[in-house]
Amino acid sequence: MQQFEQTPIESYTEQAYHNYAMYVILDRAIPRLEDGLKPVQRRIVYAMSQLGLQATSKPKKSARTVGDVLGKFHPHGDSACYEAMVLMAQSFSYRYPLVQGQGNWGAIDDPKSFAAMRYTEANLSPYAQVLLKHLNAQTTQWGPNFDGTLKEPIVLPTALPNILLNGASGIAVGLATDIPPHNLAEVGQACIALIKKPRLDEEALQAILPGPDYPTGAEVINTKSELLAILKTGQGQIKQRAVYRQDGEDLIIHELPHQVSSSKIIQQIADLMIAKKLPAVKSIRDDSDEESPVSIVLTLRSNRVRADEVMAVLFAETDLEKNHKVNITYISPDRKPTQSGYLSLLKQWLSFYENSLLKRLRHQLNQAQDRLHIIDGLLVVFDHLDEVIKIIRYDETPKATLITRFSLSEVQATAILETKLKHLANLEVLSLKDEHETLSQEAQSLSELLSDEILRKKRMISDLRAEMKQFGDNRRTALVERAPAQKISQTIAIPKEPVTVLLSKKHWVRAAKGHDVDPQQATFKTGDALASSIKGYSHWPTILFDEKGMAYTLPTHELPSGRSQGDPVTTMISPSSPLTNHLLNAHPEQKILLASALGYGFVSDIQSLSSRNKSGKKALSLSDTKIADILPISSSCTHVALATQQGRLIIIPIADIPSLSKGKGNKLVQIHKKDHADNTDLLAFMLPISTESPLVISSGKRFFKVAPKDLPTYTANRGQRGVLLPRGYRRVTAISQPQD
Repeated sequence: MQQFEQTPIESYTEQAYHNYAMYVILDRAIPRLEDGLKPVQRRIVYAMSQLGLQATSKPKKSARTVGDVLGKFHPHGDSACYEAMVLMAQSFSYRYPLVQGQGNWGAIDDPKSFAAMRYTEANLSPYAQVLLKHLNAQTTQWGPNFDGTLKEPIVLPTALPNILLNGASGIAVGLATDIPPHNLAEVGQACIALIKKPRLDEEALQAILPGPDYPTGAEVINTKSELLAILKTGQGQIKQRAVYRQDGEDLIIHELPHQVSSSKIIQQIADLMIAKKLPAVKSIRDDSDEESPVSIVLTLRSNRVRADEVMAVLFAETDLEKNHKVNITYISPDRKPTQSGYLSLLKQWLSFYENSLLKRLRHQLNQAQDRLHIIDGLLVVFDHLDEVIKIIRYDETPKATLITRFSLSEVQATAILETKLKHLANLEVLSLKDEHETLSQEAQSLSELLSDEILRKKRMISDLRAEMKQFGDNRRTALVERAPAQKISQTIAIPKEPVTVLLSKKHWVRAAKGHDVDPQQATFKTGDALASSIKGYSHWPTILFDEKGMAYTLPTHELPSGRSQGDPVTTMISPSSPLTNHLLNAHPEQKILLASALGYGFVSDIQSLSSRNKSGKKALSLSDTKIADILPISSSCTHVALATQQGRLIIIPIADIPSLSKGKGNKLVQIHKKDHADNTDLLAFMLPISTESPLVISSGKRFFKVAPKDLPTYTANRGQRGVLLPRGYRRVTAISQPQD
């Protein structure tokens, strides 16, 4: 009977999941510290080197490379392998590309737009030699490929810490990594500084390696303390912001954060324009080309619009400001997932680099000693040429005889037997002696390097400087401390233009540009006419009121042009009762005096009266009365003059009037409820005034002027009835205070 192994299901699933997790962590998603590469990237680079696709070689079809990678080293999907290869070739994805391609390899406005691998060609970039130049059987560990028929390098003996230069990102099981790219010259200097001073602290390291350097440029706006915390812990967030300039009415965005496409930004800005959240922007276009890979042009409605105010909105609402997570996780040389700061990472890499150098030096020394050993044997030929020729010619076992006669090794004897007759000339002797001297000096130098740590460290510094000289470049990403973008009011981006708001009797509204507009000359639809007008600015809200004391806010910058006849306000708001002709347009902090016909009132401000709700906001509680007036209070006004229907005038201090956001307010002037009910008395007019100027009371065509010295006659405490005006002036039609 056939026997089966039995395992509890929980044990089997636990072990299976553990094996899968370790495979994903160690052999797929997380890069190795030594070369900064994931397995698929390493296999692509190695396969291309085996195909002879050096930087100076003629490129081959990408499909050829992908085929070799899949067939020999990486038995996975071809599309995933090709996408990994494409990323290594995109100059906007990798700070130092490992592959250089011909054909369509994608663009920053659409990184996924690359052509199929049957159309593109590629070879290795010059920088790839940093990873491959010291690769041989002795300098790195090798392992079998997936089917055991070939050997592949476990890591590449890179001459620079590529893990920091190109960065990495990946998601494994329970682990993730996000390592930003850095500048080669700065990383090289940091390595040299650590070789010279192993106890270098993080503050000193930051002075050399201040922060990431992204391939697309832009700005890193983190503070120095934030960057230091990331350097110490290997965790945090890098805040990156686009770079722009203003040229007249054009605002040009020419550098984008890393991994942000131009097409996505254009779509985000267009969505904001459609939603009328960018009223200051007239149009958007993409002027990107080969010379300017990023050139997004926003045309502003006026050159008076400040670009930084528009960009403040865009930074808050789009990917023009982007946060990059930093989580420095890698597979350490002892094959353990490790999370660390920069200092620990660089020290571990330098240890690996020194071990690689030791292996390389030992290999070179062994080669030199092996060659010296052979040369020593060959020189015997020339010292005993006739005897050696005789032994070779007549002896049945020449190798054994040579070994015995001249005390040679088997390797030396073999080399003598394989020497051609044409090499037995005198010139060859001189050449061998010169080679012997050169190799002896080289072997001595290599032995000194292997035994002397100080000399070895000087060699490491020299090699690093050579790589920096060949591949180093200037920083692309500026480090500028700025406050991160905040969700702010869109009114910041609204053009600050003078306007005159016109309201018709049938409640059609429009906004004409400028303050020199004559409202009386405005044209209206047949049967309609001007009800009220007010001068203000496009970035200030326009507020209307209905007969129940509700306040409705209109965005002034969205009102129809003054050249048209306007639009019904009911398309913008939903009033619950008929609208009045009271109209406001002022700064959000402007103080406003509101009063009912029954003589009650209070002081509020535009901000308290404003609302985004189409159904309005309760402002003035009226009960059975109506609005008497709603007026702004200038900073020079200290009192309020109130005139009643019965011809009484009272002047009260503004300081005595309460400040409320909404409500009925306090009694400003005494109006008997019976008189109000009989419609024989109410608050007819009011005006904030200064006691330093005369007050003019109009009664039809006649007017009565109250001089500043006579104003105390009418001044009283809030809530009193006031003083009757002289006969002939009690039918008040207006009150005013001309300004000198």
